[in-house]
Amino acid sequence: MKIDLIKLSLLNFKGIRAIEIDFSDETKIYGDNGTGKSTIFDAFTWLLFGKDAQDRKDFGVKTFDENGVIIPKIDHEVTAILLIDGVETKMTRVLKEKWVKKRGEETAEFSGNETLFFVNDVPYQSNEFTAYVNDICPEATFKLLTSPTYFNSLKWDVRRAMLTAIANVPSDEDIAGDSLASLLNTMRTEKKTLEDLKKEYAAKKKLLKTELEQKPIRIAEVTRNMPEAKDFSLIELEIGVLKGEIENMERNILDSGSGVQDAIRNRADLLIKKNNLESSINNLEYIAQRRFQESVNKKDSDIKDAKNKVLSLQQTILNHEADIKGAQGRIENLNAQNVELRNKWTTRNAETLVFDGSLSCPTCGQGLPDDFIEHQEAEATKKYNAAKALDLDSISHMGGSNNAEIEKSQEYIRVMKMKVEDCTGQIIKCESSIESIENTPSLHTIESELAGVPEYKEAQAELKAIIIPDAPQQPDTSELKQAKADYQAKLDAKRAELSTRDQITKDKSRIKELEAEEKTTAQMIAQLEKIEFQIDEFTKRKMNIVEMSVNDMFPSVKFRMFNTLINGGSEPACECLINGVPYSDANNAARINSGIEIINVFSHYHDFTAPIFIDNRESINTITDTDSQVVNLIVSYDQELKVGKLPLHQVTNA
Repeated sequence: MKIDLIKLSLLNFKGIRAIEIDFSDETKIYGDNGTGKSTIFDAFTWLLFGKDAQDRKDFGVKTFDENGVIIPKIDHEVTAILLIDGVETKMTRVLKEKWVKKRGEETAEFSGNETLFFVNDVPYQSNEFTAYVNDICPEATFKLLTSPTYFNSLKWDVRRAMLTAIANVPSDEDIAGDSLASLLNTMRTEKKTLEDLKKEYAAKKKLLKTELEQKPIRIAEVTRNMPEAKDFSLIELEIGVLKGEIENMERNILDSGSGVQDAIRNRADLLIKKNNLESSINNLEYIAQRRFQESVNKKDSDIKDAKNKVLSLQQTILNHEADIKGAQGRIENLNAQNVELRNKWTTRNAETLVFDGSLSCPTCGQGLPDDFIEHQEAEATKKYNAAKALDLDSISHMGGSNNAEIEKSQEYIRVMKMKVEDCTGQIIKCESSIESIENTPSLHTIESELAGVPEYKEAQAELKAIIIPDAPQQPDTSELKQAKADYQAKLDAKRAELSTRDQITKDKSRIKELEAEEKTTAQMIAQLEKIEFQIDEFTKRKMNIVEMSVNDMFPSVKFRMFNTLINGGSEPACECLINGVPYSDANNAARINSGIEIINVFSHYHDFTAPIFIDNRESINTITDTDSQVVNLIVSYDQELKVGKLPLHQVTNA
C-alpha cells in the first residue's frame, strides 16, 4: 500500500490560525524557529492518532492569544487529503469546546471538549475512525515509516525484536544442528530460556567447586584425628583375665556377708511395708483434703459468678442508658429539622410568579401581541405552579419521614428503659444470692471426710504394730572391694584402648565416602562445564547468524546484536552503527539518512509507504533515496511558513 499526502489544512492548531499546504513527491517547508514547521508533522499525527509526533496525547492543541490565554469558543481542526493506492480520501479531526448555559444563568460555562471525526465529510464515531485508520496502517507501523528518528528512539529490546522478526533468521533447531540438539532438549524439558539455563548452571557449578575444594581438607582432618592402631588381640586377652579376677572378688565379698543378708532382707521388707502404709495414709488424707477444698472452692466460685453477673448487668445498664441518650439526641435533631421544614414550606407556599409585561420581539424590538403574551404567561404560570407543588410535596414528605423516625426513636427509648428495669431487678436478685451463699456455713471438714473411710483406721492400726529392728553389723570387706575396684579400673582402661579399633574402622569408612563424593562432584562439574560449553557454542553460532541475517537487509547501516562481556561471554543488544560509529555518536545528517534506510527496509517488508517528515533538513546535503513521499522541514529566515524552494544562501546552517 502507498499513501501520499496531497493537501493538509490547519485551523486554530497549536498557534497556527489557518494554513493550507499542497504537497508533492518531495515538499520543502521553510520557516524560522518557532514559526510552526514541526507543528505540520504534529497536525498530521494528531489527525490520524490523536497524538503529536513525539507520541504524546496531552499536548497543547489549542491556540493562545497575545497574552498567552487560550482563545475560547473556537474549533481546532486538521484536514488532510490522502492518496491511498491511487484513491483520494479526505479525513478530518475537529476539537470542539462545549459551552452550556444553565437554567437561570446569564452566561454559558465551559463543560469540556469533544472530538469530531469525518471521512470524506461523513461523520464517524471515535472507535469507527480509529478502526478505519488502523485498517489502513497500524499506529506503530505508521510512525515507524514516517519518522527517521522513531526506530532508534525505541528501547533496544523492542528494536531487536522488530529486526529479528523481519530478518531471515534460521530456527534454533537449524542453528543447533545435531551437535547441540541435546541442549535444546534440555531447554524444552526444563522450560527455561538459554540465559536462565546459563545462570542456573553457573550457580550450580560455583557451589560444586566450593564443595570440591573442601573434600581434601575434610579427608586430611579425618586422617589426622584417626587413633593409632594397636595389638587389639592382646588387649582382648587381657580384658578376659581382668573379668575373671573381678568375678572372684565379687564371690568372696558375697560369701563373707552371707550370714547377715537374711536379717538385712527382713528389715528391708518391714521398711517397705511401713513406707507403703504411710503412703496409703497420706493418700487418703490428701483425698479428704481435696474434697474439703472442692466444697470451699464451689462456694467461692458461686459468689464470684454472681458478682461477675452483677458487673455485666451494670455495664449493660450503662450501654442502654447511652443508647437512650443517643435516641433522645436524634429526636431533638429531627424536631429542629421539622421546624426548618415548616418555615421552608410556609415561605415556598407564599411565593407567586410575577410578570413585568415588558415582552418584546428579540429581532425587531417591537412589542409582542397580547394574546401571545397571555399564552406565554399562562404556560409559565402552569409550569411554575407545578414546580411549586412538587417542592411543597417534597418538603411535606421529608417532614413525614422525620416524624416516622421520631416515633421509632421514642419506641426504642421505651424498650431500652424496660431493659434497664429488667437488669436492675436481676442485680437485686444476684446481690441477695451472694449474701445467702456467704452466710451459709460449710457442712464439710477434713475430719468428717476421713471418718467415713474404714481403710484409714485399719492402715493406722497396722502402722502402729510395725517395729523396725536395728540394722545388723556388716563384715569388713574393704580390702576385697578395693581389690575389685583396682581390677575394674584396669578393665576400663583396656576397654578404652579397644574402643579405638571401632573409631579407626569408622574413620577409614568415612575417608572412602569422602573420596567417592570427591569423584562424583568432579564428574558433576565436568558435566555442567560440558553444557556450558554447548551454551557458549550455540550463543556464538546464533550471534553470528542473527547479526548476519539482520545486516544483510541493510545497504550501509549495520546493527550490533550482541555485546561482548569482560568475562568473554556475550549478552543480547541492538545498537545501530553508521559506518562503524554508534548511532548516538553520529551527526544529525548521518542519523536522518540511517533512519530513512531503516524506513526503506521496513516499508519493503510491510509493502507500505507513507510520507516521511524530515526535521532540520537544512543540516543534510543529500538524503538517502526512498520510494516514500518526503516532507522537508527547513530552518530559514522566513517569519512565516513558506512552501517551495529557496536559494541556498537564504537557508540557515544547522
